[in-house]
Amino acid sequence: MNRIAVLITCYNRKDKTLKCLSHLFNQDISVDVFLVDDGCTDGTGEAVKESYPSVHVILGDGSLFWNRGMYTAWCEAEKFDYDFYLWLNDDTYIFSNSLAMMLESSTEKNHKALIVGASCDSNDQTVTSFGADWKSKALFPNGALQQCDAFGGNFVLIPRYVYKKCGKLDYYYRHSLGDIDYARHVVSEGIEIFLAPKHIGICVNDFKTPKYLEKSLTLKERLRVLHSPLSYSDPRDFFYFYKKHEGVLSASLHLTSIYLKFLIKSL
Repeated sequence: MNRIAVLITCYNRKDKTLKCLSHLFNQDISVDVFLVDDGCTDGTGEAVKESYPSVHVILGDGSLFWNRGMYTAWCEAEKFDYDFYLWLNDDTYIFSNSLAMMLESSTEKNHKALIVGASCDSNDQTVTSFGADWKSKALFPNGALQQCDAFGGNFVLIPRYVYKKCGKLDYYYRHSLGDIDYARHVVSEGIEIFLAPKHIGICVNDFKTPKYLEKSLTLKERLRVLHSPLSYSDPRDFFYFYKKHEGVLSASLHLTSIYLKFLIKSL
């Protein structure tokens, strides 16, 4: 029997987290869950312990955000040498057969490839997490496995073989870019990535205009927000990412581009 560790990090989304877990435990496949409560003030961790006592709840101090939270969960899970590590966002509600489909897809690739699940919006079937071709566009489930080289980290199955070659997420990132970085690393190790053949669940599209573009903020306030983990555009993260994968010149160009766009949009 496959031993699967599910990695989740959460912050003040108690209802969503509990709903996510209810869908997860509705699978016919047994899993162990490692959930990081990153300083929640809404009682998420306590509610999870009460409703799902088997979940390993790991406490953070509010500074981890998504990437470092997932890294922390992974550090706990790897102590038990699982066959698979599964990333799951707590706002993603998977269908009852999704985990089985992911495992079947992994079996098809002899458990030597990373498998990505695409979620969709409940209203219009818009893809809200995905596998993608880095140089072109998002891929949509079409009934067959599709090779890709980038992905969103909502629902990602990592067999032991991949983990042993690629390790965990890069702790440098706080919130965004960690999943994209991991995809680059996996590909650099000669490991294939495939998008699962069907949608794996619902993740509502709640994208909002970045706060650093709000007209009510001063330029100084916008700059502060730009450098926050939740801006999804922190120039320091992008510089690190491109330096790591493409070199200093590419990193410098992207850094300059971000600040130029920021100034133009601010003005």
